[in-house]
Amino acid sequence: MCRDTALVAVFVVFCFVFGSCSPNKASWDLHLTSNATERNALCNDGTPGGFYVRQVDASSPRSKVWNIHLSGGFWCWDTASCQSRWEIPLGQFYMSSNPYPKKLIYSGIFDASSANNPYFYNANSALGLYCSSDSWSGTSTAEENETGWNFFGHYNALAMVEDLWELYELEHTATLAALPR
Repeated sequence: MCRDTALVAVFVVFCFVFGSCSPNKASWDLHLTSNATERNALCNDGTPGGFYVRQVDASSPRSKVWNIHLSGGFWCWDTASCQSRWEIPLGQFYMSSNPYPKKLIYSGIFDASSANNPYFYNANSALGLYCSSDSWSGTSTAEENETGWNFFGHYNALAMVEDLWELYELEHTATLAALPR
């Protein structure tokens, strides 16, 4: 593959993974899971799980609406498939929280423009980091599954909702966002 084609491929993947190629962008803050080790809310490599969050101003009429999304990105199931996943370009974004920046720009369903995103532009938003390679369902340690990798997606999803509840006032939410029919 030529260098230019490789750069375009990486750019397209970056836009897909991070949604940062739109002109209408909203800044999000990284939240790494509180007490991640005690809660087993860890990525494949043992780093803390987490999520990105954007809160709207409390005076917004939709300040009690939350758009919560769990990102995806395939999975691995044994030592060989997980090692291969780790080694592909951007593979560590699916297995570790280390590569994630403290702030991120998102668009699409998370766009802050009412013209581009009439349903959720002024809603609080959270995006779970998919770093467990298990479709958010795993509950096993690296030792238990003999792969050398943790699979704690279930605990990551649970910790995300708990942290949103306790730290970002999700408990005061009156409405869960849904698109009109």
